[in-house]
Amino acid sequence: VISRSIVDYISRNHNDLVTYNSEDVSMGVWTAALKGINRVHDVRFDTQWRSRGCLNSMLIRHKQTPQDMLDMYSIL
Repeated sequence: VISRSIVDYISRNHNDLVTYNSEDVSMGVWTAALKGINRVHDVRFDTQWRSRGCLNSMLIRHKQTPQDMLDMYSIL
């Protein structure tokens, strides 16, 4: 979830902001220097190098091969 003020900031400054290969990296760089931001890590985004496995509550898991997905699915 992104606040209205952050969306406004990005919208106003979009011509000066450099984009990166990943949107999460871009957002992090763009907002790193902003004060008063409450960043909350949602554990349903499994972004660790080594997966915690497959969970029904999971929203996303980065860079998985087809075999990785089958392996995680098998331990549900």
